[in-house]
Amino acid sequence: MEFSALKRFSYFLAAFGSYVFFYGILVPLYTLCLIYRGGVLLIARLIRPDLEEVVSDPKFLSAHPGTIFSNIVVCFVIDGRISATRIQEMYEERVINLVDSNGRVYKKLSQFWVPFLSYAFWKSDPKFNLKNHIRDFDQDVGFSKPCDQSSLLEVLPKLMDVPWKSNRSPWEVLVVSNFQGPVATRSSQTLLIFRSDHMLGDFHCLLELFRVLFNSPFLTPGAKRNNRDLSFWQKLKFFLAIPLAFLTSAKFMLQGRYLGARRPGNGFICDVSKPISGDIIKDIRIHFNVKFATVLHSATIAAVAGAIENSGRAAPEKIDMSSVLPIPGHPGGLNNHMSLLVANFPCKSGSSVERLLGTERILKDFETASFPMACFFYGQMISNLPYRIANPLFNCFSHFFPSLFLTTLPTTLDRDFVDGAEIVDAFALSNPVTPLGMFIPTWGVNNQHRISFCLDPTIFKQPGTFSGLSQYFRREIEVLHESISVS
Repeated sequence: MEFSALKRFSYFLAAFGSYVFFYGILVPLYTLCLIYRGGVLLIARLIRPDLEEVVSDPKFLSAHPGTIFSNIVVCFVIDGRISATRIQEMYEERVINLVDSNGRVYKKLSQFWVPFLSYAFWKSDPKFNLKNHIRDFDQDVGFSKPCDQSSLLEVLPKLMDVPWKSNRSPWEVLVVSNFQGPVATRSSQTLLIFRSDHMLGDFHCLLELFRVLFNSPFLTPGAKRNNRDLSFWQKLKFFLAIPLAFLTSAKFMLQGRYLGARRPGNGFICDVSKPISGDIIKDIRIHFNVKFATVLHSATIAAVAGAIENSGRAAPEKIDMSSVLPIPGHPGGLNNHMSLLVANFPCKSGSSVERLLGTERILKDFETASFPMACFFYGQMISNLPYRIANPLFNCFSHFFPSLFLTTLPTTLDRDFVDGAEIVDAFALSNPVTPLGMFIPTWGVNNQHRISFCLDPTIFKQPGTFSGLSQYFRREIEVLHESISVS
């Protein structure tokens, strides 16, 4: 009883200290920065008319224009021939000049960022040409063209580390003809590799871009997690909870990550699963009355546990993991509109079902928790700071946790086409942001899920350990599905 009272008192002191630090130190400094920001905007308008609006979300900015911080790569396998010239025409006809009530929807595709008085500004490319962004793979890429799934997974890690040109918008589409994808078809296949700097927008934005570009529905289920409208008072509540989010983060900082970190200069590797039917995941979800995301979270952790044990160590009871949490009211266009959750998820469990149900309890608690939304409003707040201050404040916690980062993207529910040619396969990748050692996106088309493990191969301390991650994931899905008939 005395220990419990001491623990509560210690938490009270820590929470009080967090509020004093935030409102007594950070908020006054933030106010001064807002005044400075207003001055920078005025000066930019007077002496730099070539600069447009300030980059509103600097957390994915690299240290300098052109360098790599975080990339998103989406690969499409098309059952048919699609040329780079035809993709250029689609962008010209449907994307580049698309407008809404706020102006050009995809203006950032023709802009790059430049620093000015410690802030990052968008600047239009005066020599913008779609041929610089959409081209055949064998033009000025620097390494061999992939011809099948195996060679593609060797090429992608190298491609994702290729720096951008500092005077061009950071995105490109590479076209590979005569590709042999994992789904056999009678026609010649075309591979489209879409690479984009994360600073341009999140996957939700890219999915909408693909709908417009390919003139195909890309129908996905609506977001279920955190699907709530926020009143003014709720927003105020979450803003006031920011110091408590600091406290939660401090707990994980003291705990430290279980897996190793990605070291500067280290390359990374990719392990992508074979397609998994969404009907199997749906059966598991319905039978155990859990969320779609719960099944993917639990199977991912099981895969990591298998890799840890394969490296000669015992899997921990729990492991620190973050994942993306959707935020209501996505504004559309190109931007990043999301938050994250971080928790110790059950890793070593008595059974797959036990791990699944334990994961569901954690994710369900986060549906009403203040932490994700407090992180979101914290992010909006410091986005107004100079980017050399805002970027470290966004990413300082990643030096301590988590061990891995998962994002569960909505798989399309039906067939999609490009100029009448079916998209027979697709998956997404993202490079691990130093020092985060592993990034895991899940996505797919036509109700076929694919999970991609992108990681620094040294984080398990044992060469070759990573090679079974996608197989471990697939096996865990099979075990959960088989348990339906047993239970």
